[in-house]
Amino acid sequence: MSSSTEGNTTNRFKDNAAREWVVKIHVFAVEQVENRTGVKIGSLIQDKLAGLIDLIEHPVKFVRVLWVLIEEQAVKLGVKPEQLAESLSGDALEAAYHAFIHALADFSPSRLRSQIRALITAGADQPPAPDLAAGSEAVAAA
Repeated sequence: MSSSTEGNTTNRFKDNAAREWVVKIHVFAVEQVENRTGVKIGSLIQDKLAGLIDLIEHPVKFVRVLWVLIEEQAVKLGVKPEQLAESLSGDALEAAYHAFIHALADFSPSRLRSQIRALITAGADQPPAPDLAAGSEAVAAA
């Protein structure tokens, strides 16, 4: 993959169309996610990860955030937001959750990273089953 898709293997996932994606979080991405989706990545790790749990419980909102983070890769592949959303369900959606959580841990300072990783190890990266009605909404282009 190109340098724009380099990343830790735990930050990677494949969608149901067998496309591989790399989730990377950095300061510019945090700003873009907040500006385009209203989700504040920094707040996801507050209150015992309550914001992260909320994001994972809302798959449409999660995929909108994910789109911002992988949009550059998608554009290179000619993938539109709705095509990505249509390719995320079941195991592929779960893999995207895991990649995002690992990217969030990598982005966080070391003092928080260990806490996030401990929660992942404890099973915090096992998201609840998404609300199917919420998951059927289309993902709007940001």
